[in-house]
Amino acid sequence: MSVAEQSAFALMNAGKMEEAQTAFEEILKNSPRSAAALAGLGYVAMKKEEFASAVEYFEVAKAAAPENKAVKEALDTSRFFLYQQSGTRAMNAGELARAKGDFQEALTLRPSDLGALQGLGGTLMKMGDYAGAAPVYEKLVKAKADDAELWRNLFQARLAASGPKASLALLKQLPGGV
Repeated sequence: MSVAEQSAFALMNAGKMEEAQTAFEEILKNSPRSAAALAGLGYVAMKKEEFASAVEYFEVAKAAAPENKAVKEALDTSRFFLYQQSGTRAMNAGELARAKGDFQEALTLRPSDLGALQGLGGTLMKMGDYAGAAPVYEKLVKAKADDAELWRNLFQARLAASGPKASLALLKQLPGGV
């Protein structure tokens, strides 16, 4: 890594995102395929929560340095957060089919992520797909057994999908204090 690249990363690590971005862009003017500078711009974009830009930078960085595991991991992380962000925006805008697809994509990258599971479960509930939401909430209550809202959502999903017997059976599984 060049001195200029090290300096740009030091700026980024110090929280000086605008200065770091400028430094990485300057490096790219002289060395357009610098994997370090491209990755640096990806990290800056991630810190700014501009995940679409981060994905673009990391894809180019990965093409320039396909053996770099850190770049591949950062690309996967950026994609995950892009799907999460997009899914949340779609759900808030009432674009439920798109939200469902985005949360499912996020879960292909991180199958146990509680935020992505909650996003998918909430989307399925809004879509009226209670049979689909129930197993999602079952995973969530296993991970967060003390979360009363998750239990309530599971209860509602089972009630709508399978009727009162399935919901009442759930009451026997509730931990104390929920």
